[in-house]
Amino acid sequence: MARIAGVNIPLNKRAEIGLTYIYGIGQSTAQDLLAQVGIDPNTQIKDCLLYTSPSPRDRTRYRMPCSA
Repeated sequence: MARIAGVNIPLNKRAEIGLTYIYGIGQSTAQDLLAQVGIDPNTQIKDCLLYTSPSPRDRTRYRMPCSA
């Protein structure tokens, strides 16, 4: 799954529909975003991904025990 803004988006969805999984993005906003970026709304999410960088929130929350 793709992860955008902390939301998992299924790879087999169309880009227009996949973006609506993010809170606050409806279908018209998704269409506007895709038009600005130049991606066809019918393209599947798995075909849109070029590079994903890990979010700082995705890091493990475990710390090494400190030696006192």
